[in-house]
Amino acid sequence: MWFIYTKGSWRATGVGDFPALEHNRAFSYGDGLFESIVVGHGKLLWLQRHLARLFSGAQQIGLDMSVDHSELSAALEKLARNHQHSTGAGAVWRIYAFRVSEGRYCPLEDRSCLMLRTEEAPLPYPQQDSSPLCIGVAEQRKVPITRPEVKRMAALDYVLAAREARMRGWHDALMLNSDGRVVECSSSNIFLVKDKQILTPSLSEGCLPGVMRGLILEEFSSEVGLDPYEQPIGLDECLVADAILLSNARHGIREVDLLGNTPFNRSGWGKRLQDRLLFKARLR
Repeated sequence: MWFIYTKGSWRATGVGDFPALEHNRAFSYGDGLFESIVVGHGKLLWLQRHLARLFSGAQQIGLDMSVDHSELSAALEKLARNHQHSTGAGAVWRIYAFRVSEGRYCPLEDRSCLMLRTEEAPLPYPQQDSSPLCIGVAEQRKVPITRPEVKRMAALDYVLAAREARMRGWHDALMLNSDGRVVECSSSNIFLVKDKQILTPSLSEGCLPGVMRGLILEEFSSEVGLDPYEQPIGLDECLVADAILLSNARHGIREVDLLGNTPFNRSGWGKRLQDRLLFKARLR
């Protein structure tokens, strides 16, 4: 189901209400941002963190949101209350914020259009799956881009890495940067656990500041007895880790069983962190 934000509220809409393609810079140039917000039992999970990243990204690319953080938050929560049929037990809401303007590479104005797509999904953050989670190293490198911390619509690197994972039978693809160091996976941030430390690539390596990544670093790690660090990570360090964990806002925290041909025994750290996530999300 689609909604468009206008005059302070969300209005149900259809494809025919999309801004004309000649002025829709998301279509022409990928000139926009998005956030995927997980819904559990009608609750928009980590909403304020998602909106903080959205507004920060808008500021960095000069996008006029024409609505403030608190107003947008209230409108989304109202929509969740009024459309329980669209949230169900689980759902994913994707907010798109993109520039609508004449002009070619240089827009003539910075006004934004806000659109929302809702879709039903399984209840988020299941218990750790017992089936093996397999990842591999993608040939597709994470190309250096301007402002990698912005969650932009243009995401061809991730698309190509995810396609490679599908073709090779992996669940996700580990991406390296141009220096050959670990960045993230095609749909997840990555963490290593080693000797009671939990390590993740620093943002300067080119990874996205994921919402779940922030929660692990700022809250969950210390609560389960791990010391968090952000630092450059080589592929060889992954192969000798006690555990490899993947995180994103949709699935939570998962533990990797196989990286290429290197197997890993379940350490239990993924389950401990996922239990903290369920507790904090109040889904238990």
